[in-house]
Amino acid sequence: MPFKDTPILLVDDEAEILELLKESLVDAGFNKVYTCKSAKEALQTFESNRPKLIVSDLLMPGMNGAELYNMVTKKVQKQEVRFVILTGSNIEDVDVKLNEEIEVIKKPLDFSKFPKQITSLCKDLRTNC
Repeated sequence: MPFKDTPILLVDDEAEILELLKESLVDAGFNKVYTCKSAKEALQTFESNRPKLIVSDLLMPGMNGAELYNMVTKKVQKQEVRFVILTGSNIEDVDVKLNEEIEVIKKPLDFSKFPKQITSLCKDLRTNC
């Protein structure tokens, strides 16, 4: 399936969650999955790999996921990249403004459903390219 070639960047400061996210996508057949443990590292990876989909934890040390989104969308047009925030927090309880273009997936994650959620987003990306 062509959408499984979509470059995906996963960003989470928790190494175990990051590995589980990657494993679930690779096991589902995605073959361009990049991982980063910080938003700063993610910006560098974004520059070199230009993923079409970024899945980022919201609350991380240093730059948070919403700030990462703002930095990325300063570099490219919003329609060039789809952004997903992972959070265990109620968005209303966190002092972070999220743009309406950002998808939100709540933690704790169901790793058996995560690839299906990402597949759906990647199919949407293909129709919007």
